[in-house]
Amino acid sequence: MHPSGGDTDRASNGAPQEPKPGQEPRSYDQFARSVVDGLSAHVAVIEASGAIVFVNEAWRVFARENAGDPVKVSEGTNYLEACDAATGPDSETAAAFAAGAREVLCGLRMSFELEYPCHAPERRRWFVGRVTRLPGPGPPQAVVAHEDVTDRKRYEEDRQEGTGGLEFMAERAALVGGTCRIGSSPLGGARVEVVVPLPPRLLPGS
Repeated sequence: MHPSGGDTDRASNGAPQEPKPGQEPRSYDQFARSVVDGLSAHVAVIEASGAIVFVNEAWRVFARENAGDPVKVSEGTNYLEACDAATGPDSETAAAFAAGAREVLCGLRMSFELEYPCHAPERRRWFVGRVTRLPGPGPPQAVVAHEDVTDRKRYEEDRQEGTGGLEFMAERAALVGGTCRIGSSPLGGARVEVVVPLPPRLLPGS
């Protein structure tokens, strides 16, 4: 639940409390892992050399769904070397991201951010990649996180093209079996009618 709710199974700092009778104890490492695995962002932790020491579940899923081998882009792989070795139209973006990550790891900056396209054969996609240096003593490490921002990017493109996000709205309505009709308003401008079907349990007489 939200912190303002009534979840009493956690301490005030959000960490797991002592297990109830019959429950297996849950370590803080397990708790932290489950939190990171619950994020939508694709997250990895890299060392100063660029070696990956940790990835979350979203990172592994993205690798599998994009015809990649999770083993080749997970723990033990050198992330920066993989960026340096990138070829094709995305090679310049990969090189720029690797350069920014190295600046973070060297202490020249605390964070780096880059928005980039990552189109799939069936759809266009955009991501924001962020690199943040981990605080504290010890060898430098950084968190690399990639977040899908395709919906925002598509909406911005529609607005720039003068459609005011209408094409984006039509696509969103179609995903839930609805329709989006675009016409002219008597007062000028566009008139939008979005029709989304109600779930059966909300229909009259159900």
